[in-house]
Amino acid sequence: MRMVQSETEFITDPKGHMLAVVDDAAKADAAATALKAAGFEEVRLYRGRAGVAAIDAEGTQHGMVEQAARYVQDSMAGYEDAASNGSSVVSLLADGADGREAQALSILDRAGARAVNSFRSAIVETLRP
Repeated sequence: MRMVQSETEFITDPKGHMLAVVDDAAKADAAATALKAAGFEEVRLYRGRAGVAAIDAEGTQHGMVEQAARYVQDSMAGYEDAASNGSSVVSLLADGADGREAQALSILDRAGARAVNSFRSAIVETLRP
């Protein structure tokens, strides 16, 4: 099982991931810890300048392929803005196939998460505005 907590790892394609904004850093840290303890994979925590560079909503920091991918993923800009403005962005692998999406959402709800989206193959499902 691959566990990641990084402010610098770029998610080229967010498909299969859940992303959320948590305004309180301590609560974001607690949510990331709880998600890892629950067995979720690829748990990442982005904040500040390094988080903004890693989210890279336009893909300009990561090359032409990533820039093209971000062109069709316009929903990433809000996460970049959140990291830039002092909030934390929590990301985890939760594709919904294993039925654990509700468990992840419950953990994120306890942290006061907002802008919770699940990135599917062809759509972005908003779980919490």
